[in-house]
Amino acid sequence: MKKGFTLIEILVVIVLLSTIIVIAVPSITKIRTNVIEKKAESQKVEIESAGVFYSYDKNVKNCYVKVETLINDKYLKTDQNNDIINPLTNNSLKNNVVKITWVEKSKKNIGVLMNIDELDSQETECE
Repeated sequence: MKKGFTLIEILVVIVLLSTIIVIAVPSITKIRTNVIEKKAESQKVEIESAGVFYSYDKNVKNCYVKVETLINDKYLKTDQNNDIINPLTNNSLKNNVVKITWVEKSKKNIGVLMNIDELDSQETECE
């Protein structure tokens, strides 16, 4: 009697493994994408909050603050290269700004992270 696997047994195992891979890979990819998107959103909220704290400390309203200023003034923690990287694009966020707007109804500042190119020409930098 010969020992070993028949061709049919090997093909069945290959088909089963292929099916598992076809099902698992898209799920793993989707999970990874969701994690990166959540990290980016969390980072955005952190930067906007840092901008609002900065505006309260400096007692300013209706202006913008550079992310680089928030890093230099220790409102934000950075990576080992003293930078903050967008996990979706792998680009630096140092050159972006947080637009600070005073909301009269709620009597508080809100911050919105944006690219410096999106600012109106009348916007002034928080000092």
